[in-house]
Amino acid sequence: MTTMRSVIFTFDAERGFDGFTDGTTWNGWDNVWVTPKVRDAIVAYFRETYPDSPDTEEANLDMLALPTSAEHGFMVDGDGLVSFARCYTTSIVEDELGDDPLGDWHGRNV
Repeated sequence: MTTMRSVIFTFDAERGFDGFTDGTTWNGWDNVWVTPKVRDAIVAYFRETYPDSPDTEEANLDMLALPTSAEHGFMVDGDGLVSFARCYTTSIVEDELGDDPLGDWHGRNV
């Protein structure tokens, strides 16, 4: 089984979100997984930040359609995770080891 670790990640370097990673990347972006609750918070953030953007709403609907799975056998509170791996441009800004890969992270996490 792959080991997952807790991280804070961002899409836009403005707001961080709680998630998990197995340490892999896709095209230079960090592969992350989130709980359904965090996925819903991400959609709410993008709806609030870009309220009149049809492209953003289309992306939100895509996120909401992502299924949960027990990929890598990893579950949180009995639920599978939503994978943002291999398709979203995410960057880890802090991990459970205290590392700060982007340097001087100033965002806040959800």
